[in-house]
This record gives sequence, C-alpha cells and structure tokens, in this order.
Amino acid sequence: MQIDKIRGPLLHKHKESDISGVDYSNAEPMPEKVHGLEAGTTFNKRTIKNMFDDLLYPYQYPALSVFGITGQSQLVEVGVNIDGDKSFSWALAHVGNVKPNTGIIRELSTNTIIASAIDLLTPPIVVPMVIPNIAPISKSYRIEGVNMKDQTFISNLFTLLSFYPVYSGVVNSPGATPTRPTAVQELLLTATKAEIQSTGDITLTFNSVSDDYLWFAVPATSLLFTKWFVTQLNTGNIGGATSPGGNLFPDPDTINLTSIETLWNDIPYRVYISNYRTSVASITFKRA
Repeated sequence: MQIDKIRGPLLHKHKESDISGVDYSNAEPMPEKVHGLEAGTTFNKRTIKNMFDDLLYPYQYPALSVFGITGQSQLVEVGVNIDGDKSFSWALAHVGNVKPNTGIIRELSTNTIIASAIDLLTPPIVVPMVIPNIAPISKSYRIEGVNMKDQTFISNLFTLLSFYPVYSGVVNSPGATPTRPTAVQELLLTATKAEIQSTGDITLTFNSVSDDYLWFAVPATSLLFTKWFVTQLNTGNIGGATSPGGNLFPDPDTINLTSIETLWNDIPYRVYISNYRTSVASITFKRA
C-alpha cells in the first residue's frame, strides 16, 4: 500500500472577526465608575468600539485655576480706592471640552455677575470696577464656565478684604522718674503702620532700648489680647491695673483715631501701653 508523502503542515484559514458593529445593551445602571464610564450609566445598542473608547479615553473635564486680578492686592486699607479697569486672568486645562463664550465672573457676596459671554480660551479680560471702601469689606470673585456636557465648572476664589491697620511704636522717657505716655492721636505721628488684620495673633517689631515705653493700637472691634510672647522664658499676661509693678501691658485704653493719610476718621481703637520701660526687638501678641 502506497502512502503519500506529507509535503508540509496543514494550514487552516481563520476569518478575522469584525466586532466594530456589534452592539451592547444593558438597562441596569453601573454600580460604580469604571474609568471613563460614570456610575449609573446604562447602555442601549452601544457599539463595542464606543465602549472601549469610553473606557480607555475618558472625558477630560475642563478645569480653571490661578484665577485673580493682576496687580490687585487682596488686603487693602479702608479708604484706599478700589476702582478702574481691572484685568482678570486665569489658567484653563482641557480647552477642547469648553463651550465657546460661556464664561462669567461672579461676585459671591451679592451673587452678582460682573462679566459674561467670556471666551475662556483667551485670558485676560478687563472689567471696569468701582468698589466702595469706606468701611471694612469682603468681596469674593470666581470665574465659571460650561463644558461640553453642559456642566458648570468653577475656579478658585479671589477675595478682596479691606481693614483698619495696626499701629505700634515706642516713647523714649529717660531718667529715674520716667513719664508713661498716654493714649492720644499724636502717637500716630511717629508710629509704624502694619497693613495687617488684627483678628489673629500679631507680631510687631519695636527695636526698643531700655528707656523706651512700648505701645500698639488695634481696632476696637478686635478681641482683647491676653498674652505677650518673646520666648518660652520671656512671656506674660496682658491686662490688669496701670502700675509699674503690674503686667508688662495693662488693660488697654479705647480712643478714636484718625488716619494720618486721612483715609478714615474717628475709628475706635484699643491702645496698649506698657507699664514700664523695656528693650526688646519684637513681641508676638496672642489671645490665648
């Protein structure tokens, strides 16, 4: 019996499957997010290609950041003008997923839109502004946009605060019978002005010598200071009687002060004046 030679391997041709047109349906909502597919998603004749695209190439949500007003300080003394053309700037990520001309700038304390129909792709934008600043104010701004899913996205806040400043200084009174200064407007003539808020702890520089009395003044709306601190071994309480044998700082006096620059007038201040003379570089004042 003759047997034919096998001349080579037996080859089988397999036809490649094309699943690009295959549909997937499932009415049960997804229990949790999987990459680009959000929890709650259902499927109705979704092609396999679209399924993989959504999984492997999730939607890139636009994001706004570093929003602010160029050249505008966020802390401003009461009475300083806050007006004129203000240049708002920002950074934007995933610009291709932003709906055109949907940007707005909102002031949150009054929920007022001060600019609209902004092209978020081309910062900055100049907005004319006039903000009354005759008493302490707080104004917060943000920029908002709309993405291709009709969802609003927002920036960080840019907050403007105005305040009454803190004053400090020394009064030199040499000799064996020194004269302790009193709380009067004239102290501001030689004072150091600190453009800071006095709602928390404050550190003030005195650079005093042994013949100097120390003093500082804060708006009367601030809570009373109760401690002074230089080091762990050089600290003490604030309050009590005015007496050379008392605390370094006794109870403060309350008087009305007027800005040397005439930015504001007759504002109640608490003036703390040391009971005795002392040399010190700086002191931190605390409320606890």
